[in-house]
Amino acid sequence: MSLYVIGDLHLGSAIDKPMDIFGENWSNHQQKIADNWTGKIKDSDWVVLAGDHSWGTKDTDIIPDLTFINNLPGNKILLKGNHDIWWKTTKKNNEFLEKYKLDRLHMLSYGAMRIENLIVCTFRGWLCPGSENYTESDRKIYNREVLKLRESIRRAQDLRHGNEEIILFMHFPPCINGEKNEITQIIEENDIKRCYFGHIHGINNKDCDIHSPVTKYKLISADFIGFDPVLVE
Repeated sequence: MSLYVIGDLHLGSAIDKPMDIFGENWSNHQQKIADNWTGKIKDSDWVVLAGDHSWGTKDTDIIPDLTFINNLPGNKILLKGNHDIWWKTTKKNNEFLEKYKLDRLHMLSYGAMRIENLIVCTFRGWLCPGSENYTESDRKIYNREVLKLRESIRRAQDLRHGNEEIILFMHFPPCINGEKNEITQIIEENDIKRCYFGHIHGINNKDCDIHSPVTKYKLISADFIGFDPVLVE
C-alpha cells in the first residue's frame, strides 16, 4: 500500500466551467489527471484529495465528477474545500455515496483515519490572518477552525497504538508568506512531521514556502504539482 495526495482538481463535467481560462496548463486537465493517476496508482493504494473537487453546486452536477474520481484506482479520502458548496452533513454525504455506489470515496473534512501504520488527520482550515481582504468575519471562522484542528489531532492521537506517524492534510494553507500563527503552532507543538495543503494556485507559487525545524509543509494543488498525485514518502 502506498499513500498519495493531490488537491484542487476543480472538475466540472456537468457545467460550463473551462479551467484553461486560468492558464494553458489547465487545458484538458482532467485527462492529465487520469493519465498520471492510472500510470502509477494501484487499487490497493490510498489517495487523499485535499478539497475543491468539483465546481458543481447540486447532486446532478457533481455525480459525473465524483464518479470519475471513484472509478480511478485506489481508495480516496476527500476533504472539503471552499468551492465544495455541494458538501453536506456526514449523514447526508454517506447516504449520497451509498445511493450512487461511490464505494471508494470517504468524505472526511475533520477527523482521522488509520491506514495500516499511518494515521491520516484531516482539517479544512480558513483564510489566515494577514491574508488579502481578511475581515472580522474571517477571524471568527478562523478561530473556530483552530478549535477543529485541535479536535482532529486529538482524534488522530486516539488512534495511535504506539508511535505511528500522524500526517496532516488540509485544504487551506496553514499560514501565508511563511508567517507562523496559531495553526502552525498547534501543528508543531503536536510534533506533526508532515503537513500537505492546497487552495493556492500557480505553478511558480512561492507564497506558501514555510520553513520549520519540526514540520515539512508541502503545497499539493493540482496545477502546482503538474496534475500528478504526490507520493507521501
